[in-house]
Amino acid sequence: MSDDNSIYQPDKINWDINLPANTENVLKREYSLFHCFYCGIHPQVICETHVKGFNDFIQIRLINILPNSEEIMFVLGDQFPKDVETIDYLFCGMCGKPGHMEDVPEFILIANGIINPNEKNSNDD
Repeated sequence: MSDDNSIYQPDKINWDINLPANTENVLKREYSLFHCFYCGIHPQVICETHVKGFNDFIQIRLINILPNSEEIMFVLGDQFPKDVETIDYLFCGMCGKPGHMEDVPEFILIANGIINPNEKNSNDD
């Protein structure tokens, strides 16, 4: 699969963050979240996994990715043989278009009310 991200113009990419608010304190600095260029950052992801070199094996998973957790909601397809290399393709669970994982800094999630600031981090540099 070619780099589909290069066809999108930066001024047309949706950077809205559509995640539920979380009241738990978490100590991470960055969170790996799914980013759809059309729908923004949200938790619904379709992951299509192929075994490298074998076109016979495919698995599709519906995943809910939040800042502090990742939950596999549904698995469809083959169980893979052990010790194989896999390739994952990520698609938006809302519109079906390709997306990718984006490292989102903690301060952006705090500023948007997604996570509460950790009061224990008062000694940050």
